[in-house]
Amino acid sequence: NLAARHPPVTDVPVPHVLRNDPPLPRPHRARGRFHVAQVGDRARIVDSDGRVVVLRGANIGLPGDPAPHNALGQTPSVHVATLRALGFNALRIPVSWQSLETDEGGLDLARFYELKAILNAARAHDMVVILATHHAGVPSEPGAVGLPQRTRRDGLTTPAFEPGPSGLYNEVRRIPLRLRWWADFLQGLWTYDHRSLQDHLIDVWVRVMPLFRGHPALLGVTPIHAPLCFPGLFGTAFSPGTGDCPAAVADFHARFMTAIRAMDGDVMGILEPPVSGSPWGAGRRVSGWTPPDLSGIAVGWNAPDRVRDVPTSDVSRTLADSGEVPVLFVEPGFDHPTLTAGSGPTDQQVTRWLDLLDAGQASGFLWVPDPAQPPAGIVGAHARPYPLRIAGIPEAWAFHKGVFTLRYHASDATNFTRVFVPPSAFGPDATWDDLEVTISDGTWSIDPRDKNVLVWKADASVSSHRLQVRPRPNPVP
Repeated sequence: NLAARHPPVTDVPVPHVLRNDPPLPRPHRARGRFHVAQVGDRARIVDSDGRVVVLRGANIGLPGDPAPHNALGQTPSVHVATLRALGFNALRIPVSWQSLETDEGGLDLARFYELKAILNAARAHDMVVILATHHAGVPSEPGAVGLPQRTRRDGLTTPAFEPGPSGLYNEVRRIPLRLRWWADFLQGLWTYDHRSLQDHLIDVWVRVMPLFRGHPALLGVTPIHAPLCFPGLFGTAFSPGTGDCPAAVADFHARFMTAIRAMDGDVMGILEPPVSGSPWGAGRRVSGWTPPDLSGIAVGWNAPDRVRDVPTSDVSRTLADSGEVPVLFVEPGFDHPTLTAGSGPTDQQVTRWLDLLDAGQASGFLWVPDPAQPPAGIVGAHARPYPLRIAGIPEAWAFHKGVFTLRYHASDATNFTRVFVPPSAFGPDATWDDLEVTISDGTWSIDPRDKNVLVWKADASVSSHRLQVRPRPNPVP
């Protein structure tokens, strides 16, 4: 253990390790997985055939990845199949730094095998996975999980405290801990040995990634969840850090992804921009951050703080400003994750969220804390039609008043368009025999491996394509 061999370096900045290794070539005969391409009016995630990828994802477990860590249990394939039937085609797995390492600093192989089993289960059900370095709070905060205790400055910060009756007072008491930890992490102001905290985290993932390398279900990795900056006069007055915090976050993102791609050249970076840790405006996006100039980068969007309802205006504005980087709406905020029975979003909230994503041609996620018992609102409303892969340039799609419509234009994408169409969305006892499928050209069929997926082989000579699915009219007596 490095911490046992070296004394702490106190208030002496520790330089970050230079990370400039080239991406590792993919294994022999391995197909490329996913990348970013300009499709139509904006950048999108596409697969190896050039098809636009649309994600309806589940955040599995709880924020910070608390012990015992594995929310999918010992039989992940069973739970993944349940989620697939509910319309999910992606999993976002919170992975705490603490869960990847033993107390002695070694790699926790049990955790690796759990994650590998999730990837295998996802592949078996045509799903993809994002592994997100996740935490809730910083060391010494009441209830904080995810970050190793050894990353806290013992004796140099406010000691751990028990929460009091006042929520506001408790939040104020957390601020010094957050100010200090994020300054130490982003700027290397302190470490428990002679390697920066950032580099310790990167080193853990560098050891993990060769064990996953080339896995077809692995879409991407998030370097760290919701990094904190303290903008304005508050940060100037109280933060122990100096310099440009958003730039420091971008530098960490670049170093992390460069190191990871030296282990797996195909893995995407799902980067979460810095948010404010100041007592006012907490959780809101901090200006000044730009993604590093790397290929295969997407932004993982979090709702500002804990919003009470579907964040319509924030999502619309984010899509309008997305530019050359795809946006994944990973944590919408209104679906507060908890294991309490009966909690979770309502049917109406889930429907509004999916309507919003459809209108923006966007990918989004919802929390499913316990996959064995998904929230009732998700069970009641999430299984509805949407395109999984679009072999062209999307024009629009919607599920409105029991009718699903998809329109797209031809492009150089190959392979077939795949659409999730659960007959149950058109009626509790509906089957394919009860549905009327109309296509502008080509042929369609039902995927023999998944009866909820329509496969459309469009005519390549046609420039515009249209699909409609609706209940079959009742026969005239």
